[in-house]
Amino acid sequence: MYGISPLLGGSPQAKSRILAESPNATNRMRLYILPAMAALLLSLPLAAQNPRASTQVDTTSTGTGLGPAVATDGNLSAVVYNDGSTGGSNTVNVVTSDARGLTWSAPTVVDADITAARKFTQRDSVAVIGNSIYVAWEDERNGASNEDLFFNYSDDGGATWAGEVMIDKGYPAATGAVRDWRMVVQEGSPNMVYFLISTDPTTSANEELYVSSSLDGGATFSAAVPVSSAGLGTADVDGIDLAAQGMTLHVAFVDNRSGVSGTNEVWYQQSTDGGATWLGADVQIDSSGLGVGDAQFDPEIATFGTNVALAFQEELTSATNEELRMAVSNDGGTTWGADVMIGGYDPTLDDLDNMTLAATGFGMFAAAWEDNRTGADEIYVATSMDAGASWTESPITTAGGGFPRIIGSDDGSANILGVAWTSGAFPNTAQVSFTWNSGNSWSTPVDVSDNAGFDVDFHEMALNGDYNNFICAWLSDDLGTNHVYVGGLRSATLTVNGIIRGGVPVNFDMDFFSFDSGGFAGVLISGGTGSFPLPFGDGRETGLLNDAILTQSIANNPGVLTAGITATGSGTTPLFPWPGTLPVGTPLYLVAVGFDPSGGVTLGNITDIVEDMVQ
Repeated sequence: MYGISPLLGGSPQAKSRILAESPNATNRMRLYILPAMAALLLSLPLAAQNPRASTQVDTTSTGTGLGPAVATDGNLSAVVYNDGSTGGSNTVNVVTSDARGLTWSAPTVVDADITAARKFTQRDSVAVIGNSIYVAWEDERNGASNEDLFFNYSDDGGATWAGEVMIDKGYPAATGAVRDWRMVVQEGSPNMVYFLISTDPTTSANEELYVSSSLDGGATFSAAVPVSSAGLGTADVDGIDLAAQGMTLHVAFVDNRSGVSGTNEVWYQQSTDGGATWLGADVQIDSSGLGVGDAQFDPEIATFGTNVALAFQEELTSATNEELRMAVSNDGGTTWGADVMIGGYDPTLDDLDNMTLAATGFGMFAAAWEDNRTGADEIYVATSMDAGASWTESPITTAGGGFPRIIGSDDGSANILGVAWTSGAFPNTAQVSFTWNSGNSWSTPVDVSDNAGFDVDFHEMALNGDYNNFICAWLSDDLGTNHVYVGGLRSATLTVNGIIRGGVPVNFDMDFFSFDSGGFAGVLISGGTGSFPLPFGDGRETGLLNDAILTQSIANNPGVLTAGITATGSGTTPLFPWPGTLPVGTPLYLVAVGFDPSGGVTLGNITDIVEDMVQ
């Protein structure tokens, strides 16, 4: 971008220091919003999001793509799916990418089944910690009525795999059946892998609850340990969920131990030694009492610090309409407050479905659900920034939606949280909304699927905290049967205002920058794509070619390519005449980066690449 620097005055070399030097290797700064600033926030219409083009990743499938799951951490992302249904290979497959999720590897089969038995993957079938990938699936190879649970892992980003193992479900292979399960992986030295399993024994109609643990990164697993103090077979366990903090496991489950027809209760259990031992007595969470109210479907449990939230759906006020109930413990699960209803619907009239719960590592709980208070199912979110003491509800959709997933991150921005769902009208699309300011505002819903005219289902999402990058996976029937597609978007956006032409004024908008991204954002411009890692010890990849155009854009930060970011997360660079030194037709690739220059430069949000050209 030759010729801009004279507009600024002073030395281009001095100005380039803001984005070119690295005086001290520092991590991205985390700044937290002051309460007074929150009062300034308004739900303003900002620039439209620009989701990435999707990629079909099940390129070797011979049947129907099933059960997508997605996970990301650091500079590694993974998607798991099952090539199943009629004509399928019934294999469990993994594809990988870096944190940006732009290009994906060829599929790798991670099961060793030679019988081509049916397999089932689900939303937590994959976890990523550092350079390790953990995969789990349910499998009928030992009998269609005797499903077992299998596991495999890689410690080198998916290049090689340790080999599958069967997880103990409390009964031998071909005896009993796995009915429901959860996998949670915790970072450690080594990492810890936990399975919560409800098993249907062959000798009883009551499902039983077990945990199997690996404290050596998945190399070995314990025998299945019973969880509930009620005793095996005394009650039928239905919905389950699992959260972990190191060696501490938090378990939520629903059972019918009261014996009162049409009722189920919600229970909590805890282990502080990796699942070896459990509390002497289950803790009832639904304060309606034993044999009162009917808890429905899976509860969800989420933790940060000493705070534990447990959400569940219960037919309490109405015998036919579920409502979202939330109980919170602020002492690590030792004591629990009474559960409260979350949401502004009327449970005597409105029905709630598909509740989901998340926590970030920075003190936010968030729940999402769909309810029909307006006459059609719409998506709503409630957030709490005070450890569950109070909740703020936000409507997300007005055109219908269902099956939400809410996603936070334990690293990256403290303020960014996203919700994914499928649209309400056929053919469905995969949609996303996010908050960049701790739930004070939510972005307008955006379609991340570009399968125009085809039906999308099973939309799952993960958030990469380093790039604040939402990576989405879904099924779409573009090719006549469902296949697996991956796309997504980053929260922060960059918009070019006007035509890039010599002598014509132009400037740039930056929107959806989070509070902890710094008070400024700068635009970097290149004539191509390539590799340019961010400086100052940051290391994130911009994807830009390190060319003369990029050098000149760095020299103009701070300057005409820099914007101050306001409390709403937006900023606009000064208007300036584009220099006439680049030929018409020159392609341009632009990225915006948040930064804080105080006390040594630290970098914040980074946008996806925006493509333009000199006209």
